[in-house]
Amino acid sequence: MNEFWHLPDFFVIGVQKAGTSTLHEWLRAQPGVCLPKIKETHFFSDDATYARGVDEYSRWFNCSPGAVVGEVDPEYLFFPQALPRIAEQTSEARFIVILRNPYDRAYSHYLMTQRRGYEPLDFSMALLAEEERLSNGGVHAFAHHSYLARSDYGDQLYRLSECFPEADYLYLHFDEMVSEATRAGVFAKVCRFIGL
Repeated sequence: MNEFWHLPDFFVIGVQKAGTSTLHEWLRAQPGVCLPKIKETHFFSDDATYARGVDEYSRWFNCSPGAVVGEVDPEYLFFPQALPRIAEQTSEARFIVILRNPYDRAYSHYLMTQRRGYEPLDFSMALLAEEERLSNGGVHAFAHHSYLARSDYGDQLYRLSECFPEADYLYLHFDEMVSEATRAGVFAKVCRFIGL
């Protein structure tokens, strides 16, 4: 286990296709921030990975003394088992949630899935097929064909508040992160929130 590692002080937990990769790259470049060696370890969302234990999770981190430890993984907001597992390990984490217009998020997700070769249907047919795919397709469908489900933020945010009623949350909007006029202010807000 890394001598200076501890469970994350903050998690960027979603949503997928709303700028989490942009925020991850920006945080990774900041001195004093310790992130895993890869974005999205899926430690808390993947059953097999979680079963390996926290010592295994710590191997993804290479922290310096006094670093602010965090992880960026949009699966954590969507996969139902992830937030309760985080709550089992820590009650003191802070959460950053980036939201995006639900339709734009769903379409961007669709394009990514299509590029990866997992989506043969056009967008409208994929949306019509989603419910059946999610009920019959297991983890693969849940991860790749959940266009509308991931864009329905209500249940996901409710689960977050249920698991962490006392936590600190920072809600951001995708449009503010990509706009030149507001981007610097968003990043300053993130720095204050994580204590950087």
